[in-house]
Amino acid sequence: MEKYCLRQGLSIVKSKGVTARSFLKALQGRPSFADFFVGDRFSSVFYRSFPLAPKTEQPHWEAVEKDLQWEMGINHHIISIWDKQYPKALREILDPPLALYMVGTPCLERSALAVVGARQASPQGVKQAYDYARALAAEKLSIISGLAVGIDAAAHQGALSYPGHTVGVLAHGLHQMYPKANLRLARQMIEAGGAIVSEYGVGVKPERWQFVRRNRIISGLSLGVLVVEASEKSGSLTTARYALEQGREVFALPGPVDHSLSSGCHALIREGAVLVGQPKHITQELLTFSPY
Repeated sequence: MEKYCLRQGLSIVKSKGVTARSFLKALQGRPSFADFFVGDRFSSVFYRSFPLAPKTEQPHWEAVEKDLQWEMGINHHIISIWDKQYPKALREILDPPLALYMVGTPCLERSALAVVGARQASPQGVKQAYDYARALAAEKLSIISGLAVGIDAAAHQGALSYPGHTVGVLAHGLHQMYPKANLRLARQMIEAGGAIVSEYGVGVKPERWQFVRRNRIISGLSLGVLVVEASEKSGSLTTARYALEQGREVFALPGPVDHSLSSGCHALIREGAVLVGQPKHITQELLTFSPY
C-alpha cells in the first residue's frame, strides 16, 4: 500500500494545474491519504473528487515511473506533503512543494538557519560565512543553503567543520549536480548525516527561474535567514523576502559602504533586518523568535 500511495501521489505531483494548497483542500475530510484512492486508477477518483479537476492535465506517467526507479537507490527518498516526515514548517508556507526528493538522511525537522549570499564572494565574505556557520552548528543549528559556489559552499563547509549538520536545497533533479564543482562537498554533507534536497524529479535540468523559486524552500525550512554579502540585485535578497513573507527572521552582515557586495545587506538592514556582528546575536534573537 505504501508504494501504491507513493505512485498515486506522484501522479498528482506530475499533473499540471495541481498546487499543494488545492490538493490539501481535496484531502480534507478523508481519514488518510490512502483513502483518497479507492480504486486502481488515479484518474477515475481524482477527476471525480478533486476541486480543480477541469483545470488539470493527465499525469505524466513516464516521469512518475522514473522517479519511483530513482527512489529505489541507496539513501534516496521522496517525501510527499501527505507524509508524516514532511517538515511542518515547510508545509505551512504559502506555496509548499508537493514533494521533496532527497539524498541522505531524512532530517528536515531540525532547528535550522539558512546562510546565503553572493556567488562571487570576497575572501572576507567566504571566511565570515564559514565562521558563522561553524559557530551556529556548534549551537546545534542545522545550516541550510543552496550548494552554490561562494557563500553557500562556505556555509556548508563551515557547518561540516564543527562537525555539524547541513542541508543543500537544489534547483534541479537530483540525478545530477550543479555546479559540478560542489559534487564532492555534496557527498561530504550526505556522509555527515545531512542531505541534499529538491522539489524537482528525475530529468529536470537547472533553469534560471527554478533557482529563484527554490529559495522559498531554503527559507521555509529555516527559523531565519542570514545574508552574507549580496548586491542589491542578488538572488539572496529573494530568499530574504521569502523569509519575511513566511514569518521568519532576517539577519544581515554589514560591510564597507563602498563595496557593491555590501549594498544588498545594507538595504535589508534599512528595511528592518537584524544587524549581526557576532554569531551570538543570531542565537540570542532566535531564543525569543521561533514560530515553531
